[in-house]
Amino acid sequence: MGYKKINIRVNGVSAGILEESEDGKKYRFIYDDNYIGESISFTMPVEKKIWEFEKFPEYFENLLPEGLMLDGMCKLNELGKNNYLLQLIAAGKNLLGNIEVQEIKQD
Repeated sequence: MGYKKINIRVNGVSAGILEESEDGKKYRFIYDDNYIGESISFTMPVEKKIWEFEKFPEYFENLLPEGLMLDGMCKLNELGKNNYLLQLIAAGKNLLGNIEVQEIKQD
């Protein structure tokens, strides 16, 4: 099963990859082997390298805008309300805190 992938950066340093399965029903976050920074979340300690989820990870969902800001972003980028991975990509460098995302183009 193929995955859509985005690079997660913390303070400008690549921390790992967030992946969404082709069917959009499973997710996983994999810390980069070379990442030596703090965990991206208290709920996702860096000591465990691979995190798997049955739904979009709550930590990343909480980084997204809400209300009118979310509605505007979705309309502007023609995104569905439940397409969290693409919303995260659209928000890109304008996320809360020290997290940035960057889409990984796949061939």
